[in-house]
Amino acid sequence: MPAKDRGPSVTPVYVIYGKDQILVANCCKELIEQLLDPQFRSIGLHQFDADSSAIEQALEDLSTIPLLGPRRVVVVNNADRLISSQDPALQAYLEQPCPTGVLILTCSRWNGENHLEKRIQDCGHVICAEPPKPWQMAAELIRLAKERYHKELASDAAALLIELVGQDWARLSAELDKLALYAHTKRTIEPADIEGLTGQSRYCTIFDVINKATAGKIGQALQQLRSVLEQDGPYGLIGAIAFHLRGLLQARTLLDSGLSAQTVMNQLRIHPRNRDAFIALTKRLTVQQIGHMLSSLAKIDYAIKTGQGRPDVAIERMVLALAGTCDVIM
Repeated sequence: MPAKDRGPSVTPVYVIYGKDQILVANCCKELIEQLLDPQFRSIGLHQFDADSSAIEQALEDLSTIPLLGPRRVVVVNNADRLISSQDPALQAYLEQPCPTGVLILTCSRWNGENHLEKRIQDCGHVICAEPPKPWQMAAELIRLAKERYHKELASDAAALLIELVGQDWARLSAELDKLALYAHTKRTIEPADIEGLTGQSRYCTIFDVINKATAGKIGQALQQLRSVLEQDGPYGLIGAIAFHLRGLLQARTLLDSGLSAQTVMNQLRIHPRNRDAFIALTKRLTVQQIGHMLSSLAKIDYAIKTGQGRPDVAIERMVLALAGTCDVIM
């Protein structure tokens, strides 16, 4: 989600809105961590669902002086109806909120137009938990790495992470969390860290698909491709295939320029256990063939983004084309 200014001090009410419940929940969790130290959460945090709990109970808890800790935090989830109906009890509370209570409302959308919404904006803070736009994702990953994990995420590493994982923001956030643990002794997360953790398993799987297809083992290639599609979906897969094909293209170009296979593998930082198979595949393909694959992949990516046809079928056709069994048809 885009960077937000949450203000210099704690406010009586926060609204967190977004269509992705996972992102909303993660944002709510981060806010709670800022408002309450761990030792106070068991007695200072209360959560309700607006569909099953009366707002009066939540407001009563808010108005109760905390026994320990600086404040009492009450979360009311799925509060769309409360906000849209301008709940009278909630409006009355916000006219004179308890100084030791913080109310967090989560909802799927926010208009900011009715009287209650305007009052919330006046005395509280509204946080958008929508995922960033594709062109914002790299910058947002860099910001999250610094603010959440106190690490520098190199710009080329952020771009590589998006390329391998795709533009699913929830998955990108989860991968960043794993990367922070993986690189716990390092200050900066670099492309090598992503290749070592996020990229290696995906990289090897996609390598197998392309390798088997170009070797004529189309049945095995399609079976493995379908397994990856079931697990990751087409969007992340396209980025992983593109990453792999660009590596093959670069390797083929370097080999054609006269460099030795060993030099090429060292320069591209190919993992030692993959080198023999990688160089064999590179030698099996021409620059023109790899370029055609990348062009086909770009057409598939465009078709997916514009809603033309089924992405899984388009990717299977491209894999079939690797074996020369059919043309890529968009």
